[in-house]
Amino acid sequence: MSALSWILSLVPRAAYGPDDDFWYGPLAPKTAAGVSVTPARALQCAAVYACIKVLSESVASLPLKIYERLENGDKREARTHSLYALLHDQPNADQTAWQFFLMQQASLAARGNAYAVIKSGALGVVDQLIPLDPDSVVARRDENGQARYEVHDNGKTTSLTAN
Repeated sequence: MSALSWILSLVPRAAYGPDDDFWYGPLAPKTAAGVSVTPARALQCAAVYACIKVLSESVASLPLKIYERLENGDKREARTHSLYALLHDQPNADQTAWQFFLMQQASLAARGNAYAVIKSGALGVVDQLIPLDPDSVVARRDENGQARYEVHDNGKTTSLTAN
């Protein structure tokens, strides 16, 4: 039996009409109980929520510092680096570093990905990291193999590059 035949054998044989809920329901596979498991539904389970909470809070509490290598091979904190305050203290106007990394880790754990837009300031230096809802982002490769991200927000689609 080929892989495609095996996959098709898992699809129920009943015919679905054009107005059947099968076509309009979530794409998440159904469990034996017939329930689609989505990230939102999984987070309603206390054990899943607690695990993601512990993981996210643990990662968010880790200090994120930038170091510079000294000529003698030692290292020291590069507190004057342009990205130090952004990563260590406040990635954007609305979140502390702890809140930002907690949100990113929770998105990664629950949805398998986390995205942020890198905003440059007036001087061209990275000024902000704006988190994106991973459910609104579609990652693709263009004809040259470069990563592109289509961000869907309020009916508007924006295409971003990885650079």
